[in-house]
Amino acid sequence: QNKYINIDGQNFQYVIGTASKTGSYYAAGYKLTKQLPEAIAAETDGSMQNMDLLSQGVLNVAFVQGDAYNLWCNSHKAQCENDFAVVDTGHSEVIQIMCTKGNGIKDDGDLQTKGVTVDVGPLNSGGSASWDNMSLLEPNFKKAKKITEDTLDETSIFKIKQGRYNCLMRTATWDTSNSFVQKAIQNGLIFID
Repeated sequence: QNKYINIDGQNFQYVIGTASKTGSYYAAGYKLTKQLPEAIAAETDGSMQNMDLLSQGVLNVAFVQGDAYNLWCNSHKAQCENDFAVVDTGHSEVIQIMCTKGNGIKDDGDLQTKGVTVDVGPLNSGGSASWDNMSLLEPNFKKAKKITEDTLDETSIFKIKQGRYNCLMRTATWDTSNSFVQKAIQNGLIFID
């Protein structure tokens, strides 16, 4: 017997947790709905929220960034060992830190000493989880101020240009042809990591 999840009066066999509609996880979830009957791609804040919603039974499938999964499982060991099946796609994502030129930040070591501000995207995103993991591994990262915004998009680049914070961090596939990366480069941001 199939378990259905009701959303706005409609029953779905598969509710797939993704992230913001502008991101790659949502696009992949939407594509997956075309292959699964009775499926819907649910927009969420990202990986950490997806883990919470999976554990609550609101979602039954989710895209979750590896750092977020590990961070969440550190405090929910029994659930991770007993309640979830993980499918590893072999898809590789890397941490990308971009800052404005001329602000004295040349590498990630400067983030650990200069007390800069870094936009890591939404609070429950994989990028935010990656920052938290970096801070666990390198406690000096806590000297930088973690900023969480509702989205990590072109407005984030504008906010850096305005001086609201020094850098942004995203966790994604390394692709310099990505439109967000291109916009950041065109606006004078440089990769420091």
